Amino acid sequence: MQFSGAISGTSVGSNTSVLVQGELIVNTPIKMNGTAYFDFAPGHTVTLLSTFDLLGDNQKMIKLQPSTTLSLQGKSVNLKAGTIIYNDNTKLEMPSSKRADFVGVKFNAVGTLNMTGLNNRYGVSPAILYITGCEFNNLSKCIDLPHDNKSVSPTIFSISGSTFSQYKDYGILLTNATQMIANNSSFFSDQTPTIQYGSIESIVLLCPAPSAPPAIMGDNIAGIMSLNGCEITGVGAEMFKDRFVKEMQSSPYSTNAYNLLPLFEPNAEPAPILESFNVSVYLNNVPHFYMKEGTSIHDAFNGILARGTTNIIMSKGASLSNNGIAVNMEAEEIMHGKIRGGLLFMDCSHLINNALGILGRDVTLFTDEFVNSNYNNPNTFINFEQDKVKGRYFDIHYSINPATMQPSHVYNGYIIFSRNNIWSNNLPTKTEEYHIVDCSFSNGSSCPEYTIDADPPANAKGDDC
Repeated sequence: MQFSGAISGTSVGSNTSVLVQGELIVNTPIKMNGTAYFDFAPGHTVTLLSTFDLLGDNQKMIKLQPSTTLSLQGKSVNLKAGTIIYNDNTKLEMPSSKRADFVGVKFNAVGTLNMTGLNNRYGVSPAILYITGCEFNNLSKCIDLPHDNKSVSPTIFSISGSTFSQYKDYGILLTNATQMIANNSSFFSDQTPTIQYGSIESIVLLCPAPSAPPAIMGDNIAGIMSLNGCEITGVGAEMFKDRFVKEMQSSPYSTNAYNLLPLFEPNAEPAPILESFNVSVYLNNVPHFYMKEGTSIHDAFNGILARGTTNIIMSKGASLSNNGIAVNMEAEEIMHGKIRGGLLFMDCSHLINNALGILGRDVTLFTDEFVNSNYNNPNTFINFEQDKVKGRYFDIHYSINPATMQPSHVYNGYIIFSRNNIWSNNLPTKTEEYHIVDCSFSNGSSCPEYTIDADPPANAKGDDC
């Protein structure tokens, strides 16, 4: 059925296809029965005189023809129990400054190019956005929310019980925003990473980086980004580890043997390929990033890449496991030796089987369970080992004197407190299993190493907390 005009009834009959080429005026809730669906063509317009309340029948309810943007503006939107089909160069624009609810909706792409599940219009998002029990499959971008400033971002952005799979560019992009909370949701990309090996002496052997896209990208988030009971599955970890082992067998650990990875030699800048690494979560200036309730990031080439004023708070069984690099964090120097970001706090959390656990520069470590929980919530550190080569829990370089940026209960002289935690070998081994150096001296002539005061508990179990 070809359509141009106003919808005045409350339902669309079973087996009906409504082709919208002109203007669709909606002034009442709509129920799609059976296989009925709207077929939106390029050049159509939608005028909402009331809330766009569309209830599907757990089948296809909206189809977007190639090069079609479905823009739902002026009123709130409530879509339930149906499937939206995306062809090439299509997207759904949500209402600006209103409310948008998507419950039990499948966002399915059948094209191959430039398909965006949910997008804001002119950089202005719904004031309230709920994604509940939804599936995003094979899209270029699942949720794309760039903003000029946080005043036009959602004050409530909640994702619950949803899955994001096989995204080509990224799962979620959120910039200049207020907050995002995701509960019991999963992200995974099935794209196969590719890599070219060059000379073992040359750092360019890691180019190009794996092609798998990030699950979440957060840039300048004023409030909380929180993952509660979520799972992010990356790719490329085994490739990273295999190459890591080969390099370490060729150039055993020493304070200067870092020709494979972007580790930090005295007074050296990070390797230029650092930002091109495959990353599951990218954070820039996100001061409150929480991983809680068993949230897991695993099997990624690079689990979290953190820049600027970014603080990562892990608790309640959160884990970073089986990654090439678990966290790659670099603070940002502003002026006169002052540092902003980055901080890693761990309480009842797990760092397990990563080739490199925490890699970075000027990172504040809060992993001391004497202070964090008064000995109640030990973290679990289990190291990666393959062919007699061990990974590193920490590889951190200080370009600013840590005494000017760290509280006394974290650092004392050249001692870093990480007490009452569980380690795979009882105590971590300096240089081999961690390498933390202070190269903040102006002449660069000395980079003394730190020693971790681990003080493992007698009978603690990591799962008790």
